[in-house]
Amino acid sequence: MQRNLQEDLKRKYPALLLTGLDIAVGDGWHAVLDVQLGDLLSEVPIPEGLIEVTSIRAKDGLCLIEYDALADADPDVVQLFDNACSDVWHHSPLVCECCGRKSGVEGYLRAEPARVRCDECDACSS
Repeated sequence: MQRNLQEDLKRKYPALLLTGLDIAVGDGWHAVLDVQLGDLLSEVPIPEGLIEVTSIRAKDGLCLIEYDALADADPDVVQLFDNACSDVWHHSPLVCECCGRKSGVEGYLRAEPARVRCDECDACSS
């Protein structure tokens, strides 16, 4: 993800995304991450340091968020965060990782390694 898009997410969600975190996914998934994290934090304010995102990366063509939570963190809050991460995972094959347009099922797993692309971006990268 381009540095400016990473910085945008880190600025909006500093309690979860540390400054040094490298968000290693395509630019198209910026909005997916922004919506899910924004929806979560509008429901449940998560104090800084309670949950720390350790990795945001593509795995098998999907957007995977990995995190650590403090041992004494409220299990309900951790479960809500885990649900938001799961929503990102399940929504990512429907969104082109390059441009953010809807990709639909045909955009999923188009190449090796697995990628999620809309028709336009797939044509550009062939």
